[in-house]
Amino acid sequence: MRITLLCLASLALAQCTTAQTEPKFLERVLAERESQISRLETVWQVEEKSRYPDGQSNTLSAALTGTEQQARVQPYADGWTFTLHIQRVPILDTEKSPPQIRSFKPASAQWVLLKQSPIALIGGRLMENNSVDPDVVPLYFGDMFWKVEGGAVAVLTGMNPLRLIDQGWKAQKEGDVVRIVGRLVPDIVVLDAVPEIEVELDPARGYAPVRITARTANFREEIVVQEWRRTSDPALPRWMRESRIWLPARFDGTIRLDLRQNTVMLRHKQYRLMEVRSASGTAPQWLKRDVVVRDYRLGAQLGRHHDMYQLQGRIPSLVELQRMREKRNKANESVSALPSWMRIAPPAIMIAVGLLWYRRTAQST
Repeated sequence: MRITLLCLASLALAQCTTAQTEPKFLERVLAERESQISRLETVWQVEEKSRYPDGQSNTLSAALTGTEQQARVQPYADGWTFTLHIQRVPILDTEKSPPQIRSFKPASAQWVLLKQSPIALIGGRLMENNSVDPDVVPLYFGDMFWKVEGGAVAVLTGMNPLRLIDQGWKAQKEGDVVRIVGRLVPDIVVLDAVPEIEVELDPARGYAPVRITARTANFREEIVVQEWRRTSDPALPRWMRESRIWLPARFDGTIRLDLRQNTVMLRHKQYRLMEVRSASGTAPQWLKRDVVVRDYRLGAQLGRHHDMYQLQGRIPSLVELQRMREKRNKANESVSALPSWMRIAPPAIMIAVGLLWYRRTAQST
């Protein structure tokens, strides 16, 4: 009898373990967790400590060490808004070599991550009238001061991490966690390579990610949750207490970049959860339909080469962006191939018509 009970218990445990790694099951529980946390607005304290090789940017390294930021995460129907407030942004004197810090000043930035295309961030520096002249920048690198990056967006927002992972991923139970192994979607590129990714989920905490690791031959990112907070906290509203969601209270993010067996960058950020409240669910005012953006993903660095287009509800893939650029280049080549008089004639006619209209208006008055 005892042997029979042990066999039944082992069979039930095996079935439970198998269910925990089934793709449909994980897709459902992760989508449910995202839906629950999307009702919450959170505020985080972010401290950055970065190190660069000697002789490359000692001034910048010193400026970054100990930099504190506040990040507000506000979900809405189509995505998440990150509002960053930075107390000490170094102003560099670029006339000197190497550049020297002239002074510090506070600054703010705002970024949006779209659910339908979480492959890049849209936004930029926040101006006094709460407007943004929006750029599209990669999830990794692009602008070290002004944005959150990489796998941290999944932990900060509570988003379903499968949104970032390409098809063909696999899951397996390892001890107390479920490990998802795969590759990031093809449009998330680091140094011309798509990173492999591992996500460890904790079934005891509603399948919340406890560790995220992304890597290529020269790049490695690791995010580890150190402390947790449950929404059953008596200080929170009733509906939050009843939802009983596990939220990361503190987590660390480290990005390491190696070239030719030398570490050229080691960036460490620590995130602490400061506030939790009900989300308003409103999108930024500047993110209007058909807003014109500058997309830097095909350029080597932010500020060099970009593509401008109207945002149509989602960020285009890198393949689509390349086709847009080729189409525009062909159009420019066609115009350049026209005789000079054909290129000059249209604007000249418009100027003549404008002068004629002006003269008639002046005579009638």
